[in-house]
Amino acid sequence: MTELTTDRHIDIANTVGVVAASLATGQQLDEFEYMELSYGTTLINDLVDLRSDTMRRQRENPVLRGVRGSVYKYLNKQILSCLSVTTELVESEQLLALVMMAFCNWTVMASHQNLYELIHETRENPEVQKCSYDGLEEQCDRLVKALQPYGSLGRDGLH
Repeated sequence: MTELTTDRHIDIANTVGVVAASLATGQQLDEFEYMELSYGTTLINDLVDLRSDTMRRQRENPVLRGVRGSVYKYLNKQILSCLSVTTELVESEQLLALVMMAFCNWTVMASHQNLYELIHETRENPEVQKCSYDGLEEQCDRLVKALQPYGSLGRDGLH
């Protein structure tokens, strides 16, 4: 294991989700697929928890540890990578799609400030300029298209 997943491989604990999805689908993963899954879920986990890690000044978050230069450009690269890897996993096979969807649900619900924001919404701070990210629309559209066969978007799709 190298780079991003080295520190987080055990923390992410994908094995439980993989076993459950494997039993449900009858599919299996090879080592490469498992490493791609670990990379994607590490990005999701650490991007979701980025704000609380920043506020606590914790450097265990590999996404934070790599920040050099423009934070906007750096986060844009990480978000694009996350969307790209996640979409490829969802497109590749049902087992990986199920694990990714379950992991996303778990990550958001486990992140307390995000759960609070889901219920109470966020407030805009007029003193802080909004970030503008490049290339996200295409990746988001691709991910939504990959998720459609699973019915997870509801009857009416995205709103």
